[in-house]
Amino acid sequence: MFKKNIKFALMLLAVLTIKDLFFAEKIQWGENFIFFAVTFLLYSLWDWSNTPYDWNKNKSNDIR
Repeated sequence: MFKKNIKFALMLLAVLTIKDLFFAEKIQWGENFIFFAVTFLLYSLWDWSNTPYDWNKNKSNDIR
């Protein structure tokens, strides 16, 4: 899960940096890294929220 999230955020960082390199006067490192961090956190939260939780893993099988 972590590898998938970090790969997506790093690809986005690379795209933003390359876009700034070609289309802007200078690379906005601060904005790119903030966008990278926010994207990584939001994508991680999204991935974590879509993982089902086993509510019955600590219950015993016998009925009292």
